[in-house]
Amino acid sequence: HYDKTTLTGRPPDRPWLVADVELAPMKVKAEDLFDTRGEISGKLQVAVGDTVGLIGSVDIENGIVGDLFGRRYTATGGVSFDGTVEPKVDVTLQHEFPALVLTAHLTGAPATIALDFRSDPPTYTRDQLAGFFFGGEPGGDPSAQTREAATGAGAAVLSSALGGRIRKRLPVKIEQLGCDPGNSVTGASCTVGRWFG
Repeated sequence: HYDKTTLTGRPPDRPWLVADVELAPMKVKAEDLFDTRGEISGKLQVAVGDTVGLIGSVDIENGIVGDLFGRRYTATGGVSFDGTVEPKVDVTLQHEFPALVLTAHLTGAPATIALDFRSDPPTYTRDQLAGFFFGGEPGGDPSAQTREAATGAGAAVLSSALGGRIRKRLPVKIEQLGCDPGNSVTGASCTVGRWFG
C-alpha cells in the first residue's frame, strides 16, 4: 500500500524492484486538457522501495494543443525525471499568426513552472508576447491588448468549463467547442468541430 507521501519527495533508498520501461510511440488524447492530442514515446527506469522513483524521460513526438486561450499550438519537448515522480517540464508551444510565430517555452517543476516568450521576427516586447499568448492579437490597438488578453483568457476558461458539460449532452460527438469574444482585429465567434483521421 502506497500513500501520497510515497509518490513524492525523494527516491527510494533501497529499492526492492527496479524495472526498465520503454514506451513505444503511442497516441494520446486529453480533451479536458486544452483538447491536447499527439504522440509520445519514452524510456524510464522505475524503482520501488519505501518510495517510488523514476529516472528517464517521456518525449513528445508530435503534439497539438487544440484550444489554449482560444488558439491552436503545436507542442514539442517533454518531461524528464531525476529519481522522484515529480517531472521536470521542458515543453515548447508555437502558434503562427499572419505576421509572426509566437513561441512559449515552459520549464521547471509543475508547481513552479517558468514561462518564457519569443517571436520570429523579434519585433515585440516580452510583455506584448505574453498578451498575445493570453488572447491578445498582434497588430491590434496596443492600448487595448491588455484588456483583450484578459477577456480572451477568461473566455477560454469559461469555454473549457462549459464546453465539457455541453459535449456530454449533445447527441453527436463534438471534440472542440469554444467561443472567442473577439478583439480589435477580429470579431466574436464560436467554433464547433471534430477530428477526422
